[in-house]
Amino acid sequence: MDSQQNGTSNGSGHASPRCVSPSVNSLHPHPMHPSVGSPRRGSLHSLNTHRPDSGGRNGARSRWKTLAKTLRRIRKGSLPSNDEKQTNQQQPFRFPAFEVIDIRPDIAPTNALDRLWLRVTAPHFNSQVDLKVCTRLQSLKLQDLTGFNNTGNICVWPSEEVLSAYCLENPHLFKDKNVLELGAGMTGLAGLIVAQTCSPKHVLITDGNENSIENLDIVVNENKRLELIEQDIASCKLVKWANGCEDLDVDYDVIICADCLFFDEGRPQLLECLKKKLKSGGTAIIVAPSRSGTFEDFVTLTRESQNFVVSAELTQYSTKVNEVAEKLQKDSRFITNLHYPRVLMLQKANRHH
Repeated sequence: MDSQQNGTSNGSGHASPRCVSPSVNSLHPHPMHPSVGSPRRGSLHSLNTHRPDSGGRNGARSRWKTLAKTLRRIRKGSLPSNDEKQTNQQQPFRFPAFEVIDIRPDIAPTNALDRLWLRVTAPHFNSQVDLKVCTRLQSLKLQDLTGFNNTGNICVWPSEEVLSAYCLENPHLFKDKNVLELGAGMTGLAGLIVAQTCSPKHVLITDGNENSIENLDIVVNENKRLELIEQDIASCKLVKWANGCEDLDVDYDVIICADCLFFDEGRPQLLECLKKKLKSGGTAIIVAPSRSGTFEDFVTLTRESQNFVVSAELTQYSTKVNEVAEKLQKDSRFITNLHYPRVLMLQKANRHH
């Protein structure tokens, strides 16, 4: 796919790499990893990255029948067959995997029937979490709805999941604060969780991709309509990193970002955004896996800039996540370099323009 088709940045801005288009998004259980074909960033070459065949009108009708049948099975919680179990064992590692959130199909509102709607809860972390998110139906392949232990869970990248956990376990960091989420992708899950459970002053959820912002706007408005979040607590906006986030006209107390370090050109752009839009004394929370040293590269950039104090560089940040991670280590498909996120806490030192 070319950049116009897949929604990737063309140099004028930055979209969240984990969900840069409706066909490659964070609610996709078999998404194309942005680092496919790039050994520098620890690619997963076994991921299926092609689009489903069109198959004509009859093929489309057949696929929709299968889709309906699959969704019915998910809702009923029917057990997978032996053939499905064997297929699942051959597939790459799937998420959510850290048991932070539970995601299941939900009813679509009449104004957004072209999307698959999902209900998000966090029963093991915070019973208050109850949100709706969505992704476009045409972005899903049928096999993507049957793979994660047949529970109906749809994929959330591990850094997004861990950032959500970190926010849930540290709500004091956000209370009465202006919060910015950068590279939020199609759903802005962490930003929505902060808006719902952490009593912020306001949360602005942003991405550099137009498709993502279109979806985020629908998601935010639906959660407001259902009174799952307060009317004035959250909003979304298209923000380009390449111009240092000049699209933003205010500075923020807290900036959060998940899994946005693996594009080489993106790391200095992200750092520049933090320099310009984080208040003096403000906190940035960056969550990403090591991914062949890209996390460490960003830490080095922040130290060299002399604009920030690295207040914490964590691999042990949640007892609950750590317990699950120990179990995941036994799965041969779990690759620590790619699948185990680290947490970077930065504090803005002095104001520099």
